[in-house]
Amino acid sequence: KRLLLLRDTSIFLLVAILIATVLGYPSPVHTTVYGLIVSSLFYLLFAFNPQSEKLSEKNILRLVIIGIVIRAIPLLKPAVLSYDAYRYLWDGWVLANGFNPYIFYPNHPALNSLQQLSIYSLVGFREYAAVYPPVATLLFFVATIVGGVSNLFFFKFLILLSEIGILILIKRILTQLKKPKHFILFYALSPLAIVHFSVDAHLDTFGILFLAFAIHQHYSGKTTSSSISLAFSFTTKLFAVVALPILIAKQFTLRQSVKYVFVFALVVIAVYTPFINGGIEVFNALGKFSAHWIHNGSLFDVILELVGENFFARKIALLIFVALYILLFFSKYSAIEKIHLAFLFVILLSPIVHPWYIIWITFLTAIQPRKSSLVLSATASLASVIYINHRLYGTWEEHWWINFLEY
Repeated sequence: KRLLLLRDTSIFLLVAILIATVLGYPSPVHTTVYGLIVSSLFYLLFAFNPQSEKLSEKNILRLVIIGIVIRAIPLLKPAVLSYDAYRYLWDGWVLANGFNPYIFYPNHPALNSLQQLSIYSLVGFREYAAVYPPVATLLFFVATIVGGVSNLFFFKFLILLSEIGILILIKRILTQLKKPKHFILFYALSPLAIVHFSVDAHLDTFGILFLAFAIHQHYSGKTTSSSISLAFSFTTKLFAVVALPILIAKQFTLRQSVKYVFVFALVVIAVYTPFINGGIEVFNALGKFSAHWIHNGSLFDVILELVGENFFARKIALLIFVALYILLFFSKYSAIEKIHLAFLFVILLSPIVHPWYIIWITFLTAIQPRKSSLVLSATASLASVIYINHRLYGTWEEHWWINFLEY
């Protein structure tokens, strides 16, 4: 009875705090950060409560609907902790005006007329051309064509549809794998996903949607549609490629494996082709942008501390990842377990880990839960503390103790 009471209390407080968090009163920045952290605590209390698996199907459905309603509340609100979404709209508007965003960076002289728009003041890293892959850029283009360049509403509406799609696919994958139905709540009620997608409008939700469909189609035995969807995920967020070798190897015949690779490559070439006049910059922009940036790392920070040089540390981290990936690839884990661990290796060895990157792990946790990943999906909220000073005072200061508590 005590566990049942604790479960119900945790759910009630989790939902109540999430609603307060997305409403953002009285101070949007402080309320969002502290609401995210506190709600993550109740998220963990719910996730680890043995009584949670005894929720009825009706109650699970009700909680999923509540999660969707909470995601809809910030539709008309501006982004709070990160202004990346305004850069998305800018890149989409540059494309809509006939310029290649992989060539024409925001403060390029040729874009003088666009620089008069009010959104320009919210665009960051103006000296860099677009760093997001082509499918992401095309989504930005659609959002600006339909909703305009200065209004986040339509882009947030697309994100809401994506989140609903992810939840539908999680439900179907859980059915395919014969997993407990309440696992879906690990994503539906995730404070990390709600804040960083529905409030701050980060694009990763689309990459997760495409990955979810690729996994669903894989378990449905549909090679072509799985490969196409994984290619879309990759060309939305590049690290989705870690799922490719695993899904190739898990095809039923050699012919299907070859077909998977061929279709994947064809789709990637097709979506990059319209931007090819940007030359190598289409592929290099992200590397140039992130080459010297280090943020919220875990094992990478340890490696860097030991070797003392950024690029050498990155090479070592890459070698460790490749070694772990090879061991994982030949292990006896299922495809979904391998994908989950592969993404976890990426997070742990990456020099840059924004909190919303970890939502890829949260999604996979809703299909194949791991205790460590559930905890990380909650403790990642601590990384948002840095945004208080950044948003209010313009200072960016890392704190080692936050990383220590998080990881």
